[in-house]
Amino acid sequence: MKKLIALLLMISVTTFAQENPVVGVKSVGIGSHVGFGNIRGFVASGEANYGQFIARNLLLGISVDYQYDNYKYFETLTNQNGEPDGLIIKAFRPAIIGKYYFLESRIRPLLYAEVGLERRVTNSPLFGEKSLVGFSEHFALGGGVSVFLNDKRTFAFEALYTINNAKSYKADTERNYYGSVTPMSGNIKLGLNYFLASKRK
Repeated sequence: MKKLIALLLMISVTTFAQENPVVGVKSVGIGSHVGFGNIRGFVASGEANYGQFIARNLLLGISVDYQYDNYKYFETLTNQNGEPDGLIIKAFRPAIIGKYYFLESRIRPLLYAEVGLERRVTNSPLFGEKSLVGFSEHFALGGGVSVFLNDKRTFAFEALYTINNAKSYKADTERNYYGSVTPMSGNIKLGLNYFLASKRK
């Protein structure tokens, strides 16, 4: 009985894949993201991702994200020595990603999910010459839109808004403190994806 069920499942999956030419299509992408906060500074980020459609409209893949933050606080915020303070943060995030696309048009809304790990290195005059190194879990949920840029639908521009558990920093002028950590933050992710058609005939 178990062998029969397994055989039926295998036939069903094979038939589904054959009837859905999208299954097996691969995606390679690059992008960047912008966070929100009320602290002045310079933020640079880059992301590379790779995925494959495992069902119609459903893509699973992996991504690697690197982020560099150089925060400069408002002039009213100083450290214990009465000098302007700041933070330099370097974060590395490998993750598993999932995307579910809607519609079959050139403009396709989508849902997005991400789960992985984060390695964060933080430097500040407050810490002296030492660096704070930490590891934590990372997740993000959101949605957006994908717009195909050519008739063959191999290139697409993608814009996403996500809520994640990455640390963000908010100025605290009342306590004249160098910053407070916000557990949840929002990001706008922008990127380009290239879709490689499956070689299956």
